[in-house]
Amino acid sequence: YKGVIAATSGNYGAAVASQAAMQGLKCIIVQECYDSKQSGQPEIIEKARKCEALGAEVLQLSVGPELFYEVLMMLEETGYFNASLYSAFGVGGVETLGWELGHQFKERYGRNPDVVVCANAGGGNLTGTARGLKKAGCNALVVYLGNFGPESSETLLAKYFDGPVMFVAAAEETGSDLIDGRGDAYCGMLNASYNLKLRNIKGDSIKSREIKETHKA
Repeated sequence: YKGVIAATSGNYGAAVASQAAMQGLKCIIVQECYDSKQSGQPEIIEKARKCEALGAEVLQLSVGPELFYEVLMMLEETGYFNASLYSAFGVGGVETLGWELGHQFKERYGRNPDVVVCANAGGGNLTGTARGLKKAGCNALVVYLGNFGPESSETLLAKYFDGPVMFVAAAEETGSDLIDGRGDAYCGMLNASYNLKLRNIKGDSIKSREIKETHKA
């Protein structure tokens, strides 16, 4: 391959760009950074500068199907390697993160970690880390829902992970505007619960009141 293409919001793209530069490969980073009103997300637009500084060409698009269509078209036109995180190769690379966490924890403390909290956005980091932890002999997983989240990947992970899985979400700042406001944590947990039900995954729920009492203790 003469180059690589990756669809990413930024952090992963910078990593791909740096590795491509080290290997002397061309690199195209495709970002989803504009909403329906063509307003760019500042933190994502800022990350483009780092990718460009590393020699990558950055294409910024709106959030939605357009991104995947453009990536597939560019892969066909250029013949570049698909280095996107949401592929077997990308997730396989992330597995080393979970594997190292599991083994390093056991080397230091002589046992598996009780909890590993993993950030979740697109699902690639979560899935790869979980697989790596499983290969390292860990048998439990905590999924932290910091936003709406990709319900398909996170609930499939719960279905096929060989061990207990707990879904947690950050508390909302206020309960007075959960319908008209963003309500990220609330919506994330609601969507995850709905998808878990669709996959016939049964479990126990912990009431928020009980969590608050534990926190106070």
